[in-house]
Amino acid sequence: MTFFEKVLDFQRRGDVYVVAELGSNFKSIQDLLGAITLAKACGANAIKYQYLTPKELYGPSAGGQEIDKDFPLHLLKEKCDATGIDFLCSSFSPKGLKQVDKFVDAHKIASSEMAHIRLLEAAVATGKPIILSTGAYFPADIRRTLEFLGTHPVILMHCNVAYPARYTNLKKFDEIKTFFKGPLGFSDHTTSVDLVPRLYKELGVSVYEKHFNPFDYKGTPDAPHSLDRDEFKCMVSYLRGSPNDFNEETEARLVHVRRIIALKDLMPGDILKEGENIGIFRVKKPDTRGVSPFAISKLEGKMIGREIKEGDGVSLADLK
Repeated sequence: MTFFEKVLDFQRRGDVYVVAELGSNFKSIQDLLGAITLAKACGANAIKYQYLTPKELYGPSAGGQEIDKDFPLHLLKEKCDATGIDFLCSSFSPKGLKQVDKFVDAHKIASSEMAHIRLLEAAVATGKPIILSTGAYFPADIRRTLEFLGTHPVILMHCNVAYPARYTNLKKFDEIKTFFKGPLGFSDHTTSVDLVPRLYKELGVSVYEKHFNPFDYKGTPDAPHSLDRDEFKCMVSYLRGSPNDFNEETEARLVHVRRIIALKDLMPGDILKEGENIGIFRVKKPDTRGVSPFAISKLEGKMIGREIKEGDGVSLADLK
């Protein structure tokens, strides 16, 4: 089965092919390789890298080498094959694409390159499907590129290139659907874990690409619009129709939810009385002991059996 046939099969089954975009979320070759196993564990069907140098993007004035000869394409491909996950890699010049072509079954063209006719020509010449992102271009521009590609197999990725994106431009997506009848995808730069993925699945996308930050790095360029491992796994679960139990409110619940706390230092033998030595308040530090305010009647007038510091939560287990 070719890559294009694989995507069509996902589309036929109403399933979504998920791409974990590593982007800049790495600091070493070990990270590049380690991300493969983590992406697979999170449910991704493919992991995608970027193969580029400043000179490819900005021309001779940027200096440096034309292509990154040190990027371990062969090692990444071998690890992906051994792990059972597809290897994808964006390229940004015909020379770069030639290097990448040895290892991929489809060529990902980034939004910025959608009108790079030399890169498009090189991709078409390989005969492999093109995964084409469309961010920052108008529908008329997208149609022009599709006309240039002719009958070549294309998976068209709707995209908003704001980082992170605050909206997804549904109007543009709806217009694309009027003239493109092949498999559609969404390259998601929002930080939504559930609503946006569910929406685009319902709208019929069969490929979903999301930036993946498996090591939770904070200073990388892609960190602001990436999901960590728990978030990415949760996103995949929504795309698969079986949401998991991930909940980002866990930490907030330990601080912001009102509970019964000690209003002063409590000593064993003290009698609890609302408004005098216990009350219903938030805590200033994470607390797992404070009981629900609905239990106040079960504490009122009872004797405490342990020492509790002012501001700490009071539990039924603390009674004597």
